[in-house]
Amino acid sequence: MSWQVIGPDFETEQELSPKSKRLNAALSAWIDGLTREQRAEFVDTLFSLVTASGAKNLSEISTARFKNINAVLKSFRELDKSERAMILKIFASLTGEIGKAYKSN
Repeated sequence: MSWQVIGPDFETEQELSPKSKRLNAALSAWIDGLTREQRAEFVDTLFSLVTASGAKNLSEISTARFKNINAVLKSFRELDKSERAMILKIFASLTGEIGKAYKSN
């Protein structure tokens, strides 16, 4: 699964790969378990971390992996304690859903 941004929108594909479909199902199940407020806070924080990396797509994140990780970690450390705790809790929940999706297929 990859993504690219064109202006304010994501570029989309006509069909997803089987792996992407499993990941999509896991993401949907995970999102359903969050409140609207948690979703908004998570997305805002996640995009601020991605913005800190300077990457425009997943290829750019993986190409300059160490540079990007350092920028993201620096930005993460600058979050307040409650935001960091929320991000870690939500990522743990997401990881669990992804694990369940891959075990069931």
